[in-house]
Amino acid sequence: MSNTKKGLVMSISVGAAMGIANAMGNFPANMGFSQFIGWLSDCFAVPGMLLTGAGVLILIAEGGFFDIFSYSIKKLVSGRDFGGGYGEYKCRREKKRLAYSQTLFVGLGFLFASVILCFVYEMAV
Repeated sequence: MSNTKKGLVMSISVGAAMGIANAMGNFPANMGFSQFIGWLSDCFAVPGMLLTGAGVLILIAEGGFFDIFSYSIKKLVSGRDFGGGYGEYKCRREKKRLAYSQTLFVGLGFLFASVILCFVYEMAV
């Protein structure tokens, strides 16, 4: 299985686990159809917001925004030069970098499902 598929499966699994945890915490005993749809919308909204936020941070990190911080901390802690300064360090980091932006798309998918269920809830009420 490729890294993209592993990341996609992992993101969906984490989102489902968060949705189930949210569902277990606020499951009402007696509810009608409209209350069930509203509850289900909440269960999709929480993992959607968290995964979208994590996906945005991952996307920023993939662009190399945090490289200067990791370079300076590693240089301060180890006290050695990384051979060529920050420019070469950044080039080496870009070669090792993996793309995990699917977390953003999974989070947006959860949010989209939540919005659709919210519209259904509003129509049912």
